[in-house]
Amino acid sequence: MAWLTVFWFFCLGASFGSLLNVIVYRLPLGLSLWRDSSRCPSCLSPVRSRDNVPIFGWLGLRGRCRDCGWSIPVRYPLVEAAVALQFVGLLLAEVLSGGANLPGRAPDEYTGVVWTIWYARSPELLELYAYHLALGYFAVGAALMVSDGSGLPWSWVACAAAVGLGLPAIDPRVHPLAAINTWGFDNLTWPMRVVGVGDALLGALGGAAVGALLQRFLHADRRTEPAARFAAVCGLYLGIWSTATWCLAWCMFTAALMSLRCCRQASAARCLILGGVLALHVQMIAGRLFWTWFRSVVPWFGWMPA
Repeated sequence: MAWLTVFWFFCLGASFGSLLNVIVYRLPLGLSLWRDSSRCPSCLSPVRSRDNVPIFGWLGLRGRCRDCGWSIPVRYPLVEAAVALQFVGLLLAEVLSGGANLPGRAPDEYTGVVWTIWYARSPELLELYAYHLALGYFAVGAALMVSDGSGLPWSWVACAAAVGLGLPAIDPRVHPLAAINTWGFDNLTWPMRVVGVGDALLGALGGAAVGALLQRFLHADRRTEPAARFAAVCGLYLGIWSTATWCLAWCMFTAALMSLRCCRQASAARCLILGGVLALHVQMIAGRLFWTWFRSVVPWFGWMPA
């Protein structure tokens, strides 16, 4: 049952990765995401259903269009596999462990596939999983669009921000603060929801400030370098405390990428967004370990909730 569940989430993630390829290609061009079926960009022939299976469709075609022989970029199956691994990795680290990776939240007594998924003994843990998947999905999509040179469309930012701000207003437990996690869902009141929304807004302000500073430090153009927008959305999802640790990791990963020979010729936007995506996944998968380390090395934050 455990392997079947993991495989199902892998297939689900690969399907979302296939959708992300469509979004990354069509959204910057202003094309409809739903009206038109998938077509070959070279000969405009519709993609057959058997060729549209994530990962395996590209392998079956050997990377070429069935009609015109156009070379299909290898990035398509790689994105599908990356999102699938994102679904599985976060499932293992966050759900099956009973939330052992989440700072500010005591791990659940029940762990494993049966208790956490099939019996759903902690529904809020599945809600947290979906919430963090939405964040990771936005981040990967942003990195791909910036890498293509199309910038970060405001429609993509607005959609991600609506989820990042709307869900804390409904259930503030998506931000694992010690004060919030002691509340039961039946006892949630509007002041508690205000706390959740306030935590999201503070995280957005902190992330945007750090993104703007990094833009200025790297002499990036605010109109074309979307680091501040990207960081503001990530801050909405993470909340103020997790945003602090993520920003520290973001600076470290960006500095490492800028020092690599293969990345020296890349634009500041690509290094900033890619560093942010890498740091974000470290934050989500090993958040408790990173939070504990952060509290130990930065004395001003030693009073942060454990």
